[in-house]
Amino acid sequence: MTEKIFGIGMHKTATSSLDRAFKILGYRSTHWDNHAAFYKALLSGAAGDLDAAMQGFDAASDLPLPLMFRELDAHFPGSRFILTIRDAERLATSAENHIGGRRLDVEEFLFYGVWKFDRQRCLDRYREHSQSVLSYFKNRPEDLLVLDITAGEGWARLCPFLGRAIPDTAFPHIHKGKYAAT
Repeated sequence: MTEKIFGIGMHKTATSSLDRAFKILGYRSTHWDNHAAFYKALLSGAAGDLDAAMQGFDAASDLPLPLMFRELDAHFPGSRFILTIRDAERLATSAENHIGGRRLDVEEFLFYGVWKFDRQRCLDRYREHSQSVLSYFKNRPEDLLVLDITAGEGWARLCPFLGRAIPDTAFPHIHKGKYAAT
């Protein structure tokens, strides 16, 4: 199997910025645009569906990857994982601003387990997910990078982890302020 790179942070943790950073570094990366293929793999449990979802890509991020990091690790040995994090309260505000009063879509439901945004559920799922990832990789620090892009972390931490030179461009900040926490 070919090594892959997976952004397994919950949405609203700068996953779009991470995706853009992958592309700047020369990786063929997929973000939300390929989510249907990953959901098919998640729901089917079929290894072939994981291969199909990653066909033509070196890196991937956003939902549903946080739900399937264990399966990705088992199927793509030697891969690298990046847990994007941010202040939990600001994350919840950003998620609430993003979702608004609408009913959550299927992808969000699978992550949160509810159809209507619930701030406490969002905070709980974020903390549960982060702890689960940290626990899973606790004896494998070379395979996991915890990165807080919203706090200014970027190339200086990401590039050494991936074995890449720091590019001569600013680290991307996609959607900065779009769903800002006030």
